[in-house]
Amino acid sequence: AVICGKLHRILCDHCIVGKALFSVGAILEMLLATLRRRDSDTTLALTTCLHDVVIERALILHDYRMSPPVPTVVRTYFSGSSAFFCSLDETDSGKTTVHATAKVHAAPSRPTGGLLPETLLRCSTSISGEELYAQFSRIGLSYD
Repeated sequence: AVICGKLHRILCDHCIVGKALFSVGAILEMLLATLRRRDSDTTLALTTCLHDVVIERALILHDYRMSPPVPTVVRTYFSGSSAFFCSLDETDSGKTTVHATAKVHAAPSRPTGGLLPETLLRCSTSISGEELYAQFSRIGLSYD
């Protein structure tokens, strides 16, 4: 996938210490979408999951205001039971960098009911979304 234009500007709002990063949520979504596409002709698409996800290196996005704009190229692929999320740096002779890896396996059957109430019982405090983002901001994480 080539990340440029409007999509690049949208993704650049995920900043940590002033650097625009490709979010971990987006990495996981791309890996899962690739997994679903790979297994679309089988029931595996519904029963396969990722585990042991390792974020090896942050993907810092190019500034979308650069002239000429430098697109960010990302790709996901599978090898055996492993999944990979990589970037291709067009400014560095096509160097490929692995940013995340994961293992793929059949999902265990899910327990039925009761998960949310049990989880809420274990929570000692609750905070608003506004308070959560204020705490993020105090430690240098911002979502502009």
